[in-house]
Amino acid sequence: MNLDKQLYADIDAKVADATTKTATAQRHLDRREWPQAATALESIFHPAFRPADLYDRATAFRDGKKSVNGLGMEFALVPKGTFWMGGGDGKCGDKQVTIEQDFHMGVYPVTQEEWQAIMGTNPSHFRKGGGGADKLSGISDGDLKRFPVESISWNDCQVFIQKLNEKLKDAGYRYCLPTEAQWEYACRGAATTQEGCSWNYYFQTPTNTLNQQQANTSEAGLGRTTKVGSYKPNSLGLYDMHGNIWEWGAEWSDSKQKYCILRGGAWNHVSSNSRAGYRRFRYDPSDANDGSTGFRLCFSLDR
Repeated sequence: MNLDKQLYADIDAKVADATTKTATAQRHLDRREWPQAATALESIFHPAFRPADLYDRATAFRDGKKSVNGLGMEFALVPKGTFWMGGGDGKCGDKQVTIEQDFHMGVYPVTQEEWQAIMGTNPSHFRKGGGGADKLSGISDGDLKRFPVESISWNDCQVFIQKLNEKLKDAGYRYCLPTEAQWEYACRGAATTQEGCSWNYYFQTPTNTLNQQQANTSEAGLGRTTKVGSYKPNSLGLYDMHGNIWEWGAEWSDSKQKYCILRGGAWNHVSSNSRAGYRRFRYDPSDANDGSTGFRLCFSLDR
């Protein structure tokens, strides 16, 4: 009986120690002290008691797979490779594309807080005082800051990027919109095999069907955008690649009638429009839409 009591006491002590170390790791993460956070979590007596989301975040930044800029925007490393564009429903696309250089892509779409910091305004439909304010009841100001900026045009994106590059130029990075190939490759988790490029939706494990708990599409029934990162990421740690807002791409089409290309789907579109290989066209780069179009950034070294 005494041995049983000792065993239970030892387990309770280890669980309490794990709780303390998890809280310590969270404080390190809040201060962006990635190695210290990872060390605290690795010292927990068993991996089963280590919060996987915190550990993945700490090690990704510690090991250089993720980075953060002076504005607090997070980016994930996307390794170079060759993939097939346009695949889905179990069949890979027939256009093989090579991404010749590693690049970094925004972990999240650009948020209202980030846009406000650079532009000094907030054009979003879903904000306090905006046209969609009636849909925001019960949402804290802190969470609203993390909603994606939307109701912006391709031209608006260019102005933001120019100002961001000017503000952060000393860091040696050059920010831009992702090309269509970069966006899809990153969405697919940098998959390079034909099988890997044959799925519709990409999370830790790819799937050809999407349920209401995986993305903010019209089937989810929110009737608005939601805070970035509210759903599970893909294998590269990129959030909201499916649903929430449409995302502008960098380039124009090469057809006779020029148009911009949007990717990713949105809160007010059906889930099939958020497939990795789905393209939506927008003919006017000044079209700001009404609450469903935003963007995320890429960067490369400008050295």
